[in-house]
Amino acid sequence: MPASPLPTTQYELRDDTIQSTTTRSHWRWTKPLVATFAFAGCAAAVAVGIYSARSPAFQHDTKDFLDDVAKAKALQVTFKPRQDSASAPSDLTFKGLLFPRQDASGKLAFDGRISYVHVKQRYNFTLIDDRGYVTIEDAETGKIVRNDCLKKENVPPIQSFTSSLANGRVIDRVGASATFDIPCTNGKLVEFLFANEPYVFCSKTGQAVDTIHGDDMEASLALLEAGSEGVPSKDSLVRPGAASIDECQPLADGNSPAAPSTRTVATAFAQRSLDTISVLTGKPRERRMESATCTCAGGKKACLFVHGLGETYDGPEANSFPAYFGDIQNQAACCSSIKFMRMDTTNNAWYDDALPKKMCKAALTMVRSTDPMKMEGIALIGHSMGNLIISAAANKGLCAIDTTKSMWISLAGPIMGSMSATTAMSMCSPGSGGFSSAKVSMLTAVGFCPAKASLQSLVFKGSSGSNANLDSLYNSAMQYYSKTVNSNICGVSPVGLVSKNSAMYAALAAFSGHASRDNDGAVHFDSCRAQVPSSNYQTSWSSGNFYRASLNHADMSFSNGNGWWGDDRKPIKWFNCQF
Repeated sequence: MPASPLPTTQYELRDDTIQSTTTRSHWRWTKPLVATFAFAGCAAAVAVGIYSARSPAFQHDTKDFLDDVAKAKALQVTFKPRQDSASAPSDLTFKGLLFPRQDASGKLAFDGRISYVHVKQRYNFTLIDDRGYVTIEDAETGKIVRNDCLKKENVPPIQSFTSSLANGRVIDRVGASATFDIPCTNGKLVEFLFANEPYVFCSKTGQAVDTIHGDDMEASLALLEAGSEGVPSKDSLVRPGAASIDECQPLADGNSPAAPSTRTVATAFAQRSLDTISVLTGKPRERRMESATCTCAGGKKACLFVHGLGETYDGPEANSFPAYFGDIQNQAACCSSIKFMRMDTTNNAWYDDALPKKMCKAALTMVRSTDPMKMEGIALIGHSMGNLIISAAANKGLCAIDTTKSMWISLAGPIMGSMSATTAMSMCSPGSGGFSSAKVSMLTAVGFCPAKASLQSLVFKGSSGSNANLDSLYNSAMQYYSKTVNSNICGVSPVGLVSKNSAMYAALAAFSGHASRDNDGAVHFDSCRAQVPSSNYQTSWSSGNFYRASLNHADMSFSNGNGWWGDDRKPIKWFNCQF
């Protein structure tokens, strides 16, 4: 279906546990010492704050630039992905036109539109008064084929942009980990974080900021004055057709931005303190964010990608599979070799012998292990039903990884089945009628229709379409999965990265009957994690092996790259950090 922190223990110290007079006396005399150190720390903190607030080494002219933006008629922005970016094809250009305005609290805000053309379709993302919509139109005829509201979780926190920019920090160099360099003679390099992504620009007195550099994107800026020719009116942002922007939910609460959390303030102050020490000792200040590239600490592995439901072609393994896995073969830095399975996953159930046998045959050609149940030096990467094929192979005694020398990386696996499959069985089976043709067409597009053996094998555990035998197979799969899987990514946003798959998976989620909104459109979070504790899952790509991401089912096959913003939208970055 294309398209872990360490546990902590808290201890409570009660007065009645301290019995010794000596201990009490010792605690009494240490209190002044603790207070002295605390006072000294506060004094040092105040000194650092005063120094960094007054020293020219920390000042930049961003406020003047923001004042110029507020006075301009519009801000023209052109985004260009970097050559090595996983966020978008490098030949794609994104053009934006932003109109400055004041929000309800008097702060600088924006209305505007960002557009790009891809595969003969033009995508337009528009914001008006903190509400948003997206249209997709034929790039040649201009005919609109989609006109939908944007949801809050699918829009970057634009309302925080100006404060992020104003609170940027001066740095001396971008550092060796950066994928770019920025000439800044007679100026200052300023770093700021927007949606947890690092950006750097050169700030010069009396000059506008014209370029902002990021790890994945580079933005060119141009201020358009009131008298500029060819600038569209703000009226051009009005939603087309009979649809009204008022139908769309607010993307912000309309109030002033919330005060930063204690952790955010503490982190910022700690960084300012480190910067102050660097200035005082002559050490260059660099970007606070480390490189997005992880090292292959566990060694490179031979990588076998196992696809999921909906494929009918049965043939030899391939060196690439762009229709399903995008161009991950060009970005998988820790794979010493790569093969992609090509199997008929429409007419075969995951637990039948055909699919596990074929996968094992391919896997064993990539390793030198004499014991097929202890394959060494391989990474099995399963997407969706592919993970059930991997577990079936082990439970049938056909092949399995050596858990100390190999890896299993799971992508959106329905280890307990899928309610989408249960629903599809009632709509796509021969003789079923009375259902919307649009729904059946959509189920066909994601590989559920027509109802074949593979679909029957994916109905949700314990649901009306399941049976005792299938439930038992799910239990075996869960047991092997929970004790064997090394890494797992689960999606909790049917819309995901706003791609051609977004509307399809959002619609699928709407009528599938998932237990909650925590699903990727096709698979619920609980089925994806199986028996792995939900507390193991983090929302940042860099936080560990178990990733709860704002992605849909297709996004986790790497076919849509990384998201441009947000730590919970980076499947490829996460993948490259699992080795």
